[in-house]
Amino acid sequence: ESPRVARASSAKASTPLAEGVRAGVHVYRLESGIPVLVKIRPDAPITYAGVLALGGANRETDALAGRTLLMARLAVKGTTSRTAVQIAESGELLGGSIGPAVGGDSVGWSISVPAPHTAAAIELLADVAQHPTFADDALDTERAIAHAEVSAARDDIYRYPMRLATRPAFAGHPYGVSMIGTEASLKAQTRDGPSQWHAQRFLT
Repeated sequence: ESPRVARASSAKASTPLAEGVRAGVHVYRLESGIPVLVKIRPDAPITYAGVLALGGANRETDALAGRTLLMARLAVKGTTSRTAVQIAESGELLGGSIGPAVGGDSVGWSISVPAPHTAAAIELLADVAQHPTFADDALDTERAIAHAEVSAARDDIYRYPMRLATRPAFAGHPYGVSMIGTEASLKAQTRDGPSQWHAQRFLT
């Protein structure tokens, strides 16, 4: 494998503790308490890997609306060891790409690649999930994209009525907060916001 897509770690990883098999899913537990779920399909040529944390957009307020999605998108725009271009190129060389996954109750990233590239893909995924840099130029770009999505949502004959309905239905609850944010909440975002959000909501 190319050294651009596979890097040996100098740190010794602890062996996860096997807890058993549930409904065909192998359950392991890291020393930190994080569960690792593995579903083995020997006939499948593709490996799908994801790292997810509880939380997501349901931890936001109106003032913070869109921060989780912004944080997840920024993570693929650079880490302490890779630039945005290197992350994209590494994914392409492996036959996949890392995509952010943000829902009302979860946040994370995923990638799917041909099975022989599993180890390198997981290393790339772990780098994005654990070591994003949240550069100012990337923030400006992603915030501009988010602003455009907020504007476009008003012209969506499905999403906009749903937004108008869910806001009063979940008044005072995070489910009533827009996942993509608002003009005001996005404008208020600074580099420290997504960085602190990542540390508080994903790494802890």
